[in-house]
Amino acid sequence: MQYQIQKMTAGGILDTAFKVFRDNLLVLLGIALTIQAISFGTVTVLQKILSTVNDPDEVVGTLVLGIPPLIALFVLSPLGTAISTKIVSDRYLGRAVSLADALAAAFKVIVPLLIALLISTILSTVGFFLFLIPGVFLVLKFALIAPVVVVEQGGAKAAMHRSWSLTEGSMVTLILLYALVWTANIILGGTIYASLGAGLAPEALAQVFGAVINCFFSVAITVTYFERRCAKEGFDMDLLAQSFDG
Repeated sequence: MQYQIQKMTAGGILDTAFKVFRDNLLVLLGIALTIQAISFGTVTVLQKILSTVNDPDEVVGTLVLGIPPLIALFVLSPLGTAISTKIVSDRYLGRAVSLADALAAAFKVIVPLLIALLISTILSTVGFFLFLIPGVFLVLKFALIAPVVVVEQGGAKAAMHRSWSLTEGSMVTLILLYALVWTANIILGGTIYASLGAGLAPEALAQVFGAVINCFFSVAITVTYFERRCAKEGFDMDLLAQSFDG
C-alpha cells in the first residue's frame, strides 16, 4: 500500500502514522514486543540475582557478569528502531520489504545510529541540567536521527546535522508528538498500577502497553521525516522514491 506524502499538519501526521501502524500492525508489534520482552526479562533476572546476593565480593562479580547483557540491551533497542524504521519507510513508499531485508539493513546502519543516539543523548542530558529548556530543544532537534540514518545511510555526524536541519519549522509538531506519547505512557502506566498494584504482572503489562505506544511513536517520527522532506525540499512521491532507490 502506498500513502500520501505531502506537507501535513500535526493532525495529518498522526492520522497517516495511525494508518501505517494499522496496516503493518503485526510485524511492527512483533518487533517491539520481542525487544521489550527481552529487555524486561534480562533486567528482571539481573535484579532477582542481585537481590539474593549478600556478600560484597559476589555483588561485584554479579555486576561484572551483568555487563555483557546490559551492553546487548543498549544495542537491542536502537536495532529494533532501525528494523521498524526500514519496514515503515519502504512500505510508506509502496515498496515490498521482508523482515530479513529490514534486519540486514538495520545491521548496516547500527554503528552510526548508536553513535548518533549516544552523542545526542549526552548533549540532551547536559541540556536538561542547564535549566531544562536546552535539553528539550536538543531532544526535538535530534528527533529525526533514526529515519535519517536508516533511509539516507549517512554517518553519525551527518545524521545529526540533517536532523537539525529537517526539524526547522516543525518544533510545534514534534512537541505535540512527544507530549502525546508521554501523556499516554503516564496515563496507561498510572491506570495499570492503580488498578493492579505493584508486582511483576502489572509491570509486565505496563511494559507491553509502553512498547505499543513507543512503536506508534517511531512510526510517527518516520512519517514526520518524510513530511519534512516534502515540505523543505519539495519532493513529491515519485521523486522521493527515486531518490531513495538511488
